[in-house]
Amino acid sequence: RPRSQIKEAMEDASLYVLPQRDKNFVLLETIAHISPLLGLLGTLLGMAKGIRLLSGNLTPNFPAGIFDATWQAFLATIFGLVVSITSFLAYSYLRLRIRAIILEMDRLATEFLDFLTE
Repeated sequence: RPRSQIKEAMEDASLYVLPQRDKNFVLLETIAHISPLLGLLGTLLGMAKGIRLLSGNLTPNFPAGIFDATWQAFLATIFGLVVSITSFLAYSYLRLRIRAIILEMDRLATEFLDFLTE
């Protein structure tokens, strides 16, 4: 076969394989984007709990309740940020690895094509 036909067949194969890599990253990317929002939601719920305590009757446990609600809000924020940062770092690392693999595949495909058409 001529070089152009072999190259076209290899490019057609890559059009099938390369989109497959992206579908596996959707979940990781979604987690990285949504987790800060979930942390914010937890923060708001914790602050709402604190406000509810402030608006209610003052009891002997009042200061402890406020500190508990504030602690809950901080933990939600911290957890959301930790999950987001970890997910984003993993996502970025894996994307870089895939780019390196694709470049290596291109190089090997060119060498293979050269070998076949010598």
